[in-house]
Amino acid sequence: MELDVLRGLAAVAVMLYHYTVRFTQLYPNFPPADARLPCGFFGVEFFFCISGFVIFMTLERTRRPMDFVVSRVARLWPAYLAAMTVTFCAARLVGLPGREVSELHALANVTMLGELLHVPLVDPAYWSLQVELIFYCWMLLAFTLGVLPRARLLLSLSLVPPIVYAAARALFHREPSYLAGVLLMVEHVPFFAIGVAAYRIRKAGSTAHIRQSYGELLIMAAAIVVTAVCLSPAKGVVAAFSAAVFYAVATGRLRWIARGPLVLLGTISYTLYLIHQNVGYIVIRTAAKLGIGTNAGIVLAIGLAIALAAAITFTIERPARNWIRARYRAMRSAQAARTVGPTASAAR
Repeated sequence: MELDVLRGLAAVAVMLYHYTVRFTQLYPNFPPADARLPCGFFGVEFFFCISGFVIFMTLERTRRPMDFVVSRVARLWPAYLAAMTVTFCAARLVGLPGREVSELHALANVTMLGELLHVPLVDPAYWSLQVELIFYCWMLLAFTLGVLPRARLLLSLSLVPPIVYAAARALFHREPSYLAGVLLMVEHVPFFAIGVAAYRIRKAGSTAHIRQSYGELLIMAAAIVVTAVCLSPAKGVVAAFSAAVFYAVATGRLRWIARGPLVLLGTISYTLYLIHQNVGYIVIRTAAKLGIGTNAGIVLAIGLAIALAAAITFTIERPARNWIRARYRAMRSAQAARTVGPTASAAR
């Protein structure tokens, strides 16, 4: 439950960064906000830590690869398609300079791989979804190959690409390969590693059993160092903060944050992340044009984003997710029945 709250807080941080900082960078002709949250952008890295924690936990409870695939599709795509449709239509109907895309590009966005396909994103916030998908693919491969139990080795190896790319930049002033860097998640993999390590600490038990988790603590420390040295000092600070928070989660020290409003915010966090940026910019621009002011526009944008996120979560995301999973369970049951039937007949 505390992970949901952290996800919600991260989504709010990203939203506030976009409204108070990024909006002014994109549209300097409009008055800036009185208060700003420039560090809110790092909420995305927090998402990656959460994914590392949750996806490793999910796969350890998964029986077959297709179970995981269906679970992820049911979780991600219904809300994504709904939010993308709303965002695309809003930009087309009201207008948002520099953020409007064609129908063909919007169709390519359905894959969540817009950057790899070199097409503009319906909402630039969607860039992180591609990173998540790549991580899912690596984890699914590890599950299929049966190497998840060797998590410490996998996590250690995952920290090698950022070191190699940093060395190449320092020695040869160029990166080995853009595509390889994207697929190896060079800019983000330490945060996933922190999340996975935290889950394994949680699995080891309470602080009384922390001796079993020295390896995971070393991996967390290595992830912090790699981030600070190979990516940026600022990201190193974020990695250190993330490791501290997720260690607290793993050892049960953050259960107190799972309270009513924060839990609700966590429930709608994914959709809030998807819907807030371009729709919010439209609201802020419109408010400024009407003379309401940027600050009031930001308040209105926050309210609308939360309302839309809640509406999509409870009317589209959850019903569609439940329907997809129910259909999949029914299909698996039917397949099992067909398999058992001929076997029973042969036995007779």
